[in-house]
Amino acid sequence: MLELRGMSELTEWLQAELRSAAPENDQRLVVFPRLEYLQIIYCRQLKSAPSHFPCLKELLIDGVESELPLVSICGINLISLTKLHIHSIDGLTCLPNCLFRKNQNLSMLVISGCRNLTHLVPCLEGGGTALRNLEIWDCPELRELPDDLHTLSALENLAIYGCSKLKTIPYPYETHNDDDDEQLLLGLSCLRRLFIEYCDELTNLPIELCAESLESLTLRGLMNLRMTMGTLIGYCMQKMPRLSELRIVDVPTTNNPWEIVGSVTLGNLRDLTISCDEYSVSAVDAILKASAKSLHRLTLLGTEHSRELPGQLQHLTALSELGLYDFGEMEELSDWLIGNNNNNNLSSSLQILHLSRCKKLRYLPSKEAMLHLTKLYISNCPMLHIKGGDSDYGSEWPKISHIPYVVLDWVQIPTHAQ
Repeated sequence: MLELRGMSELTEWLQAELRSAAPENDQRLVVFPRLEYLQIIYCRQLKSAPSHFPCLKELLIDGVESELPLVSICGINLISLTKLHIHSIDGLTCLPNCLFRKNQNLSMLVISGCRNLTHLVPCLEGGGTALRNLEIWDCPELRELPDDLHTLSALENLAIYGCSKLKTIPYPYETHNDDDDEQLLLGLSCLRRLFIEYCDELTNLPIELCAESLESLTLRGLMNLRMTMGTLIGYCMQKMPRLSELRIVDVPTTNNPWEIVGSVTLGNLRDLTISCDEYSVSAVDAILKASAKSLHRLTLLGTEHSRELPGQLQHLTALSELGLYDFGEMEELSDWLIGNNNNNNLSSSLQILHLSRCKKLRYLPSKEAMLHLTKLYISNCPMLHIKGGDSDYGSEWPKISHIPYVVLDWVQIPTHAQ
């Protein structure tokens, strides 16, 4: 392994021009014949690097202003690369065109903080068939992905975060001669995790491209999508049988009533984080109903105007952890929330409860309803009278004094159970 770190004055890493001692033999000698791991970190002024690394497998470049070292190392001579990490290269606008085509065993590509990157490569050119992990973080000028992105047949993880000018995820359609309807081509058949957050201008997301294999889906901060939360949830419920983790936050909603048609179950869904306001509550109810027996962790994100909780919440018989955030108009948590009757098993399954930024919340469920709680976290709920001074306990204290672990505004407070 070779590491160049913190060489702030280094500007050139020249290629050695060594030749064989025999004058009739004009072949150049390889300087790094067995180097497999190379890291260049915080060498901001570096503007050149060698171009011949016959065995290089893993390359990390971080904090270099010029794109030239990367272009040189990943030029036409490099064919052995398996992992590539690129961070904070301000001069980088695109990757070397031959990167995917030449390095057929490239399995991981992570790019972050390249603020002038506009695209990866125009086309994969049949390369990238071994790529399993593709991550792009905080590249605000990124405008497009390769048109043949769908040919990444081995891709398991795709993460795109903070690419505010990305408008579409490309995916081709085919038209049959006897039918004018367009159908998506099959692709990304191995994709297990899809993570897209804070891409403000993204309008087109062909969610169908990853349906059957997907296990984890995160969509957050995509307010310009042309599909609504109801459409997304409906597709998840009907086409993603392996889905175990789902996060849908800050995507478009509609005030039109929405409900799933027919009987659908999400038997594998265990972790759900979702926006819940007056426009999306019917869609949230539908997915809670479909996952009532499997859901273990639920986080609901309201708004400053949110008051009501989805009715299906009381029927989640396997739920062990619940988080309620930003329900600005909610004043009371009724007993039915976590159940205290023979028809509801949530009271015995729920162990952890989070309450945060519920500005008007005054009343918690009864002690009997929270009998099985082991952890309670409360923050930014100023109207909830739990504890005043060192020995001043509020009206809601008797309801939670039996809970072993209570954190109030990020400070653990002693309880009777300790």
